[in-house]
Amino acid sequence: MSGGTKILFGSLTAAVVAVAVFITISINDLLRVCYELTEYKLKSIDDKYVYIDLKLRVKNPAKLNITIKGYYIDVFINNKWVANTQNKDKKVIHGGTTDFIEMASAVNHQKTWAVFQSQSILDLLSSANTKNVSVELRGKFHGSVLGYSINVPIKIKTSLKEIEESAKKPSAC
Repeated sequence: MSGGTKILFGSLTAAVVAVAVFITISINDLLRVCYELTEYKLKSIDDKYVYIDLKLRVKNPAKLNITIKGYYIDVFINNKWVANTQNKDKKVIHGGTTDFIEMASAVNHQKTWAVFQSQSILDLLSSANTKNVSVELRGKFHGSVLGYSINVPIKIKTSLKEIEESAKKPSAC
């Protein structure tokens, strides 16, 4: 192997290692994205469902843009599964910024009647005692940085009271 070939081979190896390190750092940034449930709204009601919108504050600590390609999240109220929300729309969260993702969810109030021991889900969500009503989101976001995809686990547990208060104060992220 000639000296020029060795230098070219060494340079290419160093470049590949540098790119791999950069991608690894970027993926770690994607895993450090901060999520905070900041709002819930009772949107509408029909004879079968209560439609709820949840608003999630997402902070991207990376210097690079992160693309959220979709999510699949189960919604629990007082530790009981009530709904699933999913979406495959893309959303770009720019590096070093905070943005919001709105998630629509339909809770079958006929099925949850038995789960909550005859207390209607509507009564529970509109209760004046919101500190005793917990909301939990469990699932994953599918995201990418520099075209490299990864599933990011989501697990948030809070109370309705804390959600109401978080909308009025700076982010905990």
